[in-house]
Amino acid sequence: QGYNINAIHFEVYNKYGERVFESTDQNIGWDGYFRNKEENPGVFTWVLDYNLDDGSTGRLSGNTTLIR
Repeated sequence: QGYNINAIHFEVYNKYGERVFESTDQNIGWDGYFRNKEENPGVFTWVLDYNLDDGSTGRLSGNTTLIR
């Protein structure tokens, strides 16, 4: 979450490149589930596209590790 953010598009991918989560609401995050089943622990890639109030845009990406 952040200030001055007008819109987001957030996606999480598994190691096979399959999208396991997608949201355009910065108040909704990934809960570790895909198709109503817990994902196995592992490394997932995320991509965040954002638009700021001043009209600028950007993209951030990285990895996160799911631990159960």
